[in-house]
Amino acid sequence: MKTLIFGLGRSGTSVARHLAKLGWTGVWFDDSAEPFGAAEAIALGFARLEQFDLQGIELVVAAPGVMMRHPKMQAALAAGIPVWGEVELAFRTQQFSSIGITGTAGKGSTTLLIAHLLVSQGLDARVGGNFDPPLLEVLDAEVCVVELSSFQLERIDLYHPEVAVVTNIGVDHVRDHGSLEAYKAAKWQLVKNLTAKNALVLPASLPVARATPAAILPVPESGDVMAGITKLVALEEIPHTVHPQNARVAVVAALAYLERIGKPMDLACLRKALLEFLGVPGRFETIATLQNTRFIEDSIATRVLAVQSALENAPAPIAWILGGRDKLTPEEHFSELPKLEQLVKNKVSVVLAFGESGLEYAKALQHIGVKVIDLTKETSESIMPKAVQLGFEHAKGGSVILAPLGTSFDLFKNYKARGQAFRDAVEQLEKGNL
Repeated sequence: MKTLIFGLGRSGTSVARHLAKLGWTGVWFDDSAEPFGAAEAIALGFARLEQFDLQGIELVVAAPGVMMRHPKMQAALAAGIPVWGEVELAFRTQQFSSIGITGTAGKGSTTLLIAHLLVSQGLDARVGGNFDPPLLEVLDAEVCVVELSSFQLERIDLYHPEVAVVTNIGVDHVRDHGSLEAYKAAKWQLVKNLTAKNALVLPASLPVARATPAAILPVPESGDVMAGITKLVALEEIPHTVHPQNARVAVVAALAYLERIGKPMDLACLRKALLEFLGVPGRFETIATLQNTRFIEDSIATRVLAVQSALENAPAPIAWILGGRDKLTPEEHFSELPKLEQLVKNKVSVVLAFGESGLEYAKALQHIGVKVIDLTKETSESIMPKAVQLGFEHAKGGSVILAPLGTSFDLFKNYKARGQAFRDAVEQLEKGNL
């Protein structure tokens, strides 16, 4: 089958490898002059299209970064050419077992925790999808635990996992999908092909937006971590590296999968695995404790739901480092930011506003009386040392948290670089150098 790989990078290069194994022919196209993976794709026999051309193409496999609204994607669909992503390609061409996880926030941490729990049960469980590696690289695992973005889900047709997990549905990627409704519809694509043999795990308060014959397993949003009727881990025992709701959801999902393959659970090993889980670096990670004050890095928290979760779980009083480049739509500013007001009023002692949008965010919350310190004139070199020092002075016995809401691209290369700057500043504070 002659296939056009639209967009290389990590995902597209993996597609090229997979197609080569299948013996399929094809070409690739990328808007970038020198995309990652170009040399490998050419070596595998996939020539570059210098000009986009659908002549003779029977299938388009599009990378997640290529929007479905892209005119070239729409041209393929108008020509009657199927458009798949790597997830659909995997499902159509190779048998594998999977747990699929999506959500606006928490899906990455939950994915890693589910895999960790299944490994404790003696399974070869590996993570793929919206992670590195792509799903196509882990298909030989006993079970693939797949993080699925809205962009991956909007280009599936027949794929379904044995267990589907929706961590939550909030507001994100509205500009990319064209509307909030389109974003939410993409998320619920995970459910559309589930059968009566499958399970759907989701928070108890989240309505199921798409009819399904699958077993629906609602997860309580407070209290201990339960394994059926057995208390697996008490709420106060849950490690700081794990969001309590992620733990509750992950355990239910892992047990649902074990039930579907007929494997008895080992509760002792399951409990031990949860208590030992180290979490995801840069996702609500406690990097230091000084004078009973926790320093928490959550640089990846650029959605209101993720920030809300961080503030809910950080010890008060909180010094909140807030800012970056605004990615919210006017709709999100109006509908989402008020969700943080009560948390800020109850727990935050000071907002340390930085970057292009720090003051804009802070002003949206300032009417509730929270103290705001303007750090928007600070540079990429000076912002984190200043914020960490001031945060420590205002939140002793509580927490200093980087949960910025804005993206990193105003001052830093990416969210990891921003998080590292925070870590470096905390290290200097510990050494007495600030």
